[in-house]
Amino acid sequence: MSVTTKTGDQGMTSLFTGERIAKDDMRVEVYGAVDSLGSTLGMARAFATSPEVKERIYNLQKQLGVLMADFASRNKAPRITEEMVTGIEKSIADIE
Repeated sequence: MSVTTKTGDQGMTSLFTGERIAKDDMRVEVYGAVDSLGSTLGMARAFATSPEVKERIYNLQKQLGVLMADFASRNKAPRITEEMVTGIEKSIADIE
């Protein structure tokens, strides 16, 4: 599989749904920020010594994946719920 399309992008990119959006769209910036957070959490998980902390970080990473899927699906109902957000906030507070 090639990493290039050889069709040029005219400053556009495709979402998971196939929808084309500008590369300067806020969602593209959010993807990058959330992806970086997921990578940073992966490094933290790799260095964590507590199995409980490793598990919490892993669960946070999975929920970030759900969040990114929501950003890639403009017209669908959000998959991330208020309960998930509350759980994420609690996990962060517990780790701090």
